[in-house]
Amino acid sequence: MSAFQVSTLSALMLGHYQGAMTVKDLLANGSLGVGTYEDLDGEAIIIDGKAYKGLAGGAVVEARPDEKVAFALVSSDLMAGSVFQASGIPDIATLESRMDDVRKIECKGDNYSCFVRVDGTFDSVLVRACAKQAKPYKPFPLVAKSQVEKQVERIEGTIVGFWVSPYLTHSYFGWHLHFISRDRKTLGGHVLACSLKVGLIGVKRITDFRSILPTDEAFAKLDLGRDMAKELAAVEKNHK
Repeated sequence: MSAFQVSTLSALMLGHYQGAMTVKDLLANGSLGVGTYEDLDGEAIIIDGKAYKGLAGGAVVEARPDEKVAFALVSSDLMAGSVFQASGIPDIATLESRMDDVRKIECKGDNYSCFVRVDGTFDSVLVRACAKQAKPYKPFPLVAKSQVEKQVERIEGTIVGFWVSPYLTHSYFGWHLHFISRDRKTLGGHVLACSLKVGLIGVKRITDFRSILPTDEAFAKLDLGRDMAKELAAVEKNHK
């Protein structure tokens, strides 16, 4: 499976929210993935060749082709890989454990990063998104303190995300997951908690990786050598 990345999670954590690529160009490089938009204006869910925005408050809208992403990781594959049925999963920790089981079957170890897609019926999903930011930007851990959360019960939809191998330094080691409802309207955002009633868990390893970096002066001055693993882990699951 190929992967195409725009900017880095470390840059995002440090407050680099400038747009680095248009949605039109991003979709030319991938049809499935996650990310965020310029000014943190919505969580990006790329699925079935379309780009959606999970806005603060949980509503979903389709992104315009001329809008820009500040960070994204997408693939041109529609998935498949190793797929297993799951049911009665009470919380996100259990779901991630099951995803790890599938990942180890698919990847045969921890040296491959991978994409995940979970299609199913959820008893509940809790997502977050941040309000649109303005310059001068604050680092993401500060912005996340005012994140807007939304929980919906009994909903059909899809979780899309990725797992990063630990040998990739200065990256988040673990799962990064976004949700979008089946109707592409009711709920979307970064997953904080969920309970899966029944669904399919699919994982596919990444063997071909391409990355492009922003060209603006602000990015050039970032301290990307700083280890931000702890900060990334904290904001991944933090909720009020």
